[in-house]
Amino acid sequence: MAALSKKLRVQPFKIGPDFIDTSFHALATGNSSINLDTWLMGDEGVLSSFARHAVNADVSIIEGVMGIFDGESRGASTISIAKLLSAPIVLVIDCHAMGETGGMLVKGFSDVISAVIFNRAAGSHCDLCKWGASRIGVKVLGCIPYDSSVHVPERHLGLRMAHEVDSGFINSITRLIEDNIDLDELLRIANEAPDIDVDKYLIEEHSFSNSGVAYVAFDSAFNFYYRDNIDALSRSFSVKFFSPVAGDTYGDDAILVILGGGYPELFLNELASNQELISKLRRDSMDGLPIYAECGGLMYLSRYIRRNEREFPMVNLFDVGIEMTNRLTLSYSLLESLRDSPISMRGDSLRGHEFHYSGAEVLGEVEFAHRVLKGRGINGFDGLITHNSLAQYTHINFVRGNAIERLVNISNSYSRR
Repeated sequence: MAALSKKLRVQPFKIGPDFIDTSFHALATGNSSINLDTWLMGDEGVLSSFARHAVNADVSIIEGVMGIFDGESRGASTISIAKLLSAPIVLVIDCHAMGETGGMLVKGFSDVISAVIFNRAAGSHCDLCKWGASRIGVKVLGCIPYDSSVHVPERHLGLRMAHEVDSGFINSITRLIEDNIDLDELLRIANEAPDIDVDKYLIEEHSFSNSGVAYVAFDSAFNFYYRDNIDALSRSFSVKFFSPVAGDTYGDDAILVILGGGYPELFLNELASNQELISKLRRDSMDGLPIYAECGGLMYLSRYIRRNEREFPMVNLFDVGIEMTNRLTLSYSLLESLRDSPISMRGDSLRGHEFHYSGAEVLGEVEFAHRVLKGRGINGFDGLITHNSLAQYTHINFVRGNAIERLVNISNSYSRR
């Protein structure tokens, strides 16, 4: 992406609900990366989002999810998105510890790919991999040699976010790509993709009247947001960002507060020390200010977060305790709304996903807005609710459903009091 961005306007996309890879796409291209996921967004949502963001780009690059067919049984796979968008597929194979077999692996994908790139292969090793591919007739765009200096550190939820990594590694990767991959051929393959009737999907975006301010927590603890969600908020609110970790709070002009997912467990001292924000959230929630929190935001609104046998007091808006665990919850989710909430009406279905290493223990009396039909949630439910405040483990995409309309309506009602 970075190599092509030197001469072209590259629009990055990511298949699946990933928040981390998209941060690296933005670093490499200078453009926000857009998630494409048929489970979360539906076919029409994927098509309209792709058209809206790709229309002014010279080339769009879509990173797949896991293997080409992984997720196919759910419809949210690389192959399903490629078919939906009529996009050619370039397969990248890690050839470490294999030679001719690396090339022969291509055979099983030859009917669905346009070309292949061999990773961690150079010199005679690369030649062995190419030999296998040549027997099948699949085009090889090049081999990327192993370079120990090109490494992205990881932690419990995957790679570190792009803003935490020395950006110099992007330059190193760019040089590897420019020196070893046929970028002209890659662009030729991209140009062979059939045209999409962009006008068909560039429907007028819903913009619900609201001149109020929505404050969005955005920092090292809260940064899991879909670009489409921020765009949807921006069409109906004046969006301002604030940092709980830095000791910020939101303004008195707020008619909506958003607390997204991220890594609150890494900044427990900072969050517990921001007493001004904690007091304001409690007070304003009881006064009816709409507050919407997902995953990390839910954790922050709990009574405490326990990590390494130490409890850190949080906002205590909901009487649940959060325990950091070694168990990964990574799943698509399906919720049934049991009552009206800031993002849904009773009887609505919500599609989303969960991504966390924590569990919630109910400590006292709480109310839930949703029943979990698929996923984990909290004891078979999700969406802790009090007044106009909602906190859930499930992340949703505003492209599908009525969440943004509900947030606008409930915020309007609050501002008119």
